[in-house]
Amino acid sequence: MSKLSAWVVDLYEGELAGEWVKVQCWVDTDGGLRVTRTSRGELTVFCFGSGVHTIEAVVAPDGRRALERQFGAEDRRQLLGAMRLIWAGEDCFTLICDYLDTIGIAYRLMEYDSAA
Repeated sequence: MSKLSAWVVDLYEGELAGEWVKVQCWVDTDGGLRVTRTSRGELTVFCFGSGVHTIEAVVAPDGRRALERQFGAEDRRQLLGAMRLIWAGEDCFTLICDYLDTIGIAYRLMEYDSAA
């Protein structure tokens, strides 16, 4: 999970039924869009067997540029700003993936677990 971008946008952070959840997005150094959802709590331990679980959607640079065109964004910062305005809330990770599916932009899902 590479966070070498100068601008990481928090889309959501809060408690859900005793679970801490944080959703962030950024453009990585290769130009791809990354959206992560990290959770920590008893439900995370029960479901994933670890204290912290992160799922990450990675959109290739071509897909990121297509998303920029979709929103009329002139650059990466405008795209991330638009995402912050459009998708805020506890289910924003799922909504973003659903939107990408709907408009046909491919992404790769990866999962990370930690005992922390």
